[in-house]
Amino acid sequence: MTRKNKLIPVLALLAGIVFVVVMVTLKQPPERTEKQATPTPARIIEARPITFRTEARGFGQVLPAQSWKAVANVGGRIVWKHPDLESGNLIPGGTRLLQIDPTRYELAEASAKADIAGIQAELRQLDQEERNTRELLDLENRRLALTQKELERAKTLAARDAMSETRLDEQQQATLQQKQA
Repeated sequence: MTRKNKLIPVLALLAGIVFVVVMVTLKQPPERTEKQATPTPARIIEARPITFRTEARGFGQVLPAQSWKAVANVGGRIVWKHPDLESGNLIPGGTRLLQIDPTRYELAEASAKADIAGIQAELRQLDQEERNTRELLDLENRRLALTQKELERAKTLAARDAMSETRLDEQQQATLQQKQA
């Protein structure tokens, strides 16, 4: 590259630097104007507390944010209703709202008690029958023991020819009947 070609970029760079320096030194600061803020007039109103009734009026359909539908778990006639139980009223928790006629439930309770008493009477009767049956079984077992002793005596007497075969057969038959009983 020739010397002339190298000199052109250097001169352009020097010209740019001179231009920036001249512009910075000749620069004028912005004009400053001192303006005071204009005050805004304010009005003062003295507020005194007053009582008033709130009323809201509207048009259209209004739906509650929450609603509750009650379903009775028991049936019966309502005999008392809380005076404030109306749609939209708020009632504190734990407040009695309704009272159902207790007659039906009292009758059912009395009937159940009567059924229990009847079953208890039947149970006592069955216990007595069991005691009676055990006593009869004891009696029959003692009779069986007696008839077996009598059969043993009859066999002994028949072996000695002191008793007839017919009498031995009768005793064996009586012993079998007692076993059956």
